[in-house]
Parts: sequence; C-alpha cells; structure tokens
Amino acid sequence: MKQEQDIYEDVWVPTVCGRCYGNCAIRVRRINGVAVKIEGVPESPMGSRGGVCAKGLAGLQVLYDPNRLNVPLKRTNPEKGLFVDPQWKEISWDEALNEISTRLKKILDEDPQKLLFQGTTGRGTFLVTHMFPLIHLFGRPSFYFGGAGLHCGNGAHPVAGMVHGSWSIVPDFEYCNYAVYFGANKGGGSGHSALITARLAADARARGAKFVVFDPIANHAGGKATDWIPIIPGTDGIVALTMCNIIVNELGKFDRVFLKTKTKLYLEHFWK
Repeated sequence: MKQEQDIYEDVWVPTVCGRCYGNCAIRVRRINGVAVKIEGVPESPMGSRGGVCAKGLAGLQVLYDPNRLNVPLKRTNPEKGLFVDPQWKEISWDEALNEISTRLKKILDEDPQKLLFQGTTGRGTFLVTHMFPLIHLFGRPSFYFGGAGLHCGNGAHPVAGMVHGSWSIVPDFEYCNYAVYFGANKGGGSGHSALITARLAADARARGAKFVVFDPIANHAGGKATDWIPIIPGTDGIVALTMCNIIVNELGKFDRVFLKTKTKLYLEHFWK
C-alpha cells in the first residue's frame, strides 16, 4: 500500500500573473515546493474581483510543461535559411552570460549605436524594472518595440498621457451609456486591466449601456456589441471624420469657447 507523503509546506504565495501584460493579481498554492493551484485575489483592483481568465489558470501547465525550455541554447550551424537546422546545443548559464557580455562589451567599446534593442509589451514590467537600467548603460541605443502580437497604442498612449496622465485609455464603464469602438477590445480581449474591464463592461451592458463596434471582423468586442458594423479595412478614419462632420456642421454640437481659446484649428477655420 502506497504511503501518503508528509506535507511539510502548504502556503499561499501572493504574486502577479505573467501570462499577458494585464498583470492580474493572483495567489498560488504551493505544497512541498510544488505549485498546485492558481486563483484570483478578490480584494485587489488588478483582476476581476477574484476571477482569473483561462490563460491565467493554465499557468501551471506552462510552468510544468515537459517541453519547457529551461537552459540556454547556442546555435552551432552558421548557415541560416528556410528549413535549415540551427543545430542548437545546450550550454550552461555561465557560458551564455559570458558570451553575451563579451559581445556587448565589444559593441560598447566600438559604437553603442550598433546595438539594437528589441522589446515587447508582453512583459512591460520586466522591461521597466530590469532591462531599461541595463540598456541605459549603453548611452542611447536604438529601440524597437513590438506589440506582443498586437499593434501597440502609438496613438492611445500619447493621448492618454496628455489628457489623463495615464498609460492607456479605457471607457468609464460605470457611467458611460454609449461607447463607440474603432478596432478596440476594451472590456473584451484587451490586455490592459483585461479582467476588471471585462467585468465592468459586462455590468455596463447589464444596466443598458450600448456598445457600437466598427471593425472588419467580429472580434471579442464585436461579439458583445449592441451593434457591430463590419466596415472595410482601412476606412476607420473616413467613418470617424464623417461622424465629426455631421456633429460639427449639421448638428452644431461642439464647444465653441474651448475651440476658440484652446486650439489653433478654430482660429484658422471657424473664427474668421
């Protein structure tokens, strides 16, 4: 008869989910050094009032995946191309760090501008807390940021910073009664505060808020929309300008005082 293993450790560890850049608060149950369960933190604002999405719950599968890469690999085949075997070889962490540091020192001595740093929004906290301090040692290297499979908010981030002093823009779901989306997934599939915005958007729909989604495909937001308008790809700007034209020139619904005193546009086109 198999004897049960003695439990010498049974703790809940508070942490942050790293499966996307939503960074939801979670806690992990660890028994005898092995993570056995993931759940949300109801009292944290970073999450869905204790909920965890399917991707977050699958974190244990990723952690203990038998195919997970746990050691550095070095390419041994200098030939590159389609279907060419890289001939990866396992090396130690010391070997990997020594080779990387040697190459970085050579670049730093010759010309730091030869260094191109490519990052991703998928692990934003890692970039800010770990990589940025290291990168600044090289002076002003070139940067390229991908969007973790999505086009990052080159428009949303600057506007949010100037207007709200924030990183991203999310509808005020608790008070908004009519939201218009152009290729957006806030409250549906967006990474920024994904779970809490999904909960707030669901609550808003339950109380009667309307969501109008302009998008070529019925994505997460379109599937939950009051009205989904499948526009032709690339025509978002035409639709938005048409709406602005009707609001300004036909309905006359705009803040004349603000435009007169705060913008150059009004002075050039309206105030003549």
